[in-house]
Amino acid sequence: MCNIYSMVMMICYKLCTQVARRCWSGNKLAGESIRVAMSTDDALRVTLPHDVNSDVDSIIDATLSAAEPHSHLHDTAPDV
Repeated sequence: MCNIYSMVMMICYKLCTQVARRCWSGNKLAGESIRVAMSTDDALRVTLPHDVNSDVDSIIDATLSAAEPHSHLHDTAPDV
């Protein structure tokens, strides 16, 4: 049988995993919330994502738009 403490810990764990998942999806408020939770509970350790520099998106877009289309990817299979 689970005691009350165990059930509370399971609920806290479930809640923190969901908040961490939302943090990884880019939700800024979830990131702040999980940081506060970690500061109040020494046993809670969550790997946090790093913010990507917005310049990276523009670099990728520019690289992809400048790339030559790969026509060989659209060819049909050779006749045998």
